[in-house]
Amino acid sequence: MTLGTSIGQIAVIQGDFGSPRFRSKWNHAHKMVDEFGNELLGHIKQRELPVVLVGDLNSTPSGSISRRLSELGLFRAKPKHYFVGTYPDWPWPFSVAIDDVMTSGELSIVRWRAENATGSDHRPISVEIVRVR
Repeated sequence: MTLGTSIGQIAVIQGDFGSPRFRSKWNHAHKMVDEFGNELLGHIKQRELPVVLVGDLNSTPSGSISRRLSELGLFRAKPKHYFVGTYPDWPWPFSVAIDDVMTSGELSIVRWRAENATGSDHRPISVEIVRVR
């Protein structure tokens, strides 16, 4: 989806990558990331749009899905030294940060916050994004 915002046109993609609890879903998640990188992200970069990927990544900031998405030129929004998780909706250290926003290099996150859960076992997050290029 392309959105017109106060920082210009951006491509927003919602992702929900498979749970690592099941090998078949985990393999499918890695295949989705490869297809995402090869097709969708390439198409968006041809149009020269900044990219915002949001969703349940089912991957910590240092996890394999996050690393693969980073290799495609996306950056995790969650600060590395901000100790709060998003799943399950329990206090730190009993939860992990698997829900996040990733952006392409034209954008930067200036605020990241896990909000209170409302009807889900995942905590929602809110971010403030600025354009840097």
